[in-house]
Amino acid sequence: MKLKVYAILEKLNEPGVDFFEVWNAAAAMGKVEENTLKAAYTSLKFVDSSLSKEKLVATGTNYANKLKETIAKESDQKQEEKKRTEQDRTMEIANLNSEIKALTENITKLQDDLQKKQVALGQINEKYEPKIKEIEQKIAIGNAAVGEVITEINNALHMINQSIT
Repeated sequence: MKLKVYAILEKLNEPGVDFFEVWNAAAAMGKVEENTLKAAYTSLKFVDSSLSKEKLVATGTNYANKLKETIAKESDQKQEEKKRTEQDRTMEIANLNSEIKALTENITKLQDDLQKKQVALGQINEKYEPKIKEIEQKIAIGNAAVGEVITEINNALHMINQSIT
């Protein structure tokens, strides 16, 4: 992140020799500290005679203020992005909760329907068993009646065979 801030600061650099060039020159000497700042200032004063302590303080303050403004704008943009992201999350949570509720209601209805069908399946024999027994009874009675009649016919045929020559 610090590198990003340095890149922003680089974009804010104004033409000419000022705080930024002195600061960079001091950093190039190893570390920005009192000795390297003095050495950088002395060297760069030869390049640009308008360089002064007042100019360093003014341009350094200006860079710091512009950097704060730039970061504040980016922070505001990030806050807006965060707000939109949170709204998206809230909306997605609400949608998913709604879908979950609907699915849960459907599952409950399906479970009720399943239970009713299972009860109906369990009672199906009670519904059809009397009719099946009635039909079986009619078949048995019909078969018995046919059996008696066939026995009578066979008896008659036997008598015919015995008495008629």
